[in-house]
Amino acid sequence: MPAADAHEGQARRRIDPDPLAVLSAALGALGSFASLAAYRDFRRQKERERQRARRTVMRAIAASREALEDIDSALARLERLLERNATDASRSHLDAPVEFGSINAFFDFFEFSAYQMLAQRVTRAFDTTIRATAEIMDAIEDGAIEAPRALFQELCEMQARLEDLRKTTRTFGDTIAATRSVTQRMIILADELETHIAFDRVG
Repeated sequence: MPAADAHEGQARRRIDPDPLAVLSAALGALGSFASLAAYRDFRRQKERERQRARRTVMRAIAASREALEDIDSALARLERLLERNATDASRSHLDAPVEFGSINAFFDFFEFSAYQMLAQRVTRAFDTTIRATAEIMDAIEDGAIEAPRALFQELCEMQARLEDLRKTTRTFGDTIAATRSVTQRMIILADELETHIAFDRVG
């Protein structure tokens, strides 16, 4: 067959393409770009979740700060009770070592009532701080908030001081003073964390 005839035969041949392939590719490309809207919605949802987590954390920090203030106040009152109740004028209860049974405090009715109240306050503060700390740690773990590294470093230092207090035999007076010092510093750290979260934007 002459080349011209073969070429003409090819030109007359009919092929059955599927236009859907082109349309599908076009729609896929458009859909891919349009998926940015879904990502935006996803980001908005994540931001709403972060905002809810931050509000929870802010409440937890406020509860922790109030609990720490209660502990500081209770320790100050305990110090005054022990100081007033000394049975030996030459030796204060505050000079006794921090050991069970080292103090024989004999409170009258009003003193004992005050002691019970401050013990209950510390117990409530303990429970509140445990719950609030768990909420804050959950938010940090989920990435809802970030705490400054310097704050964590100082909390580690406070932890070391508390560990030293537990391991070292001291007097009640020294231990109360040292514990109040740590408590007051932690109140300041709670304020700093609250301020940081209030102005920080994560993600």
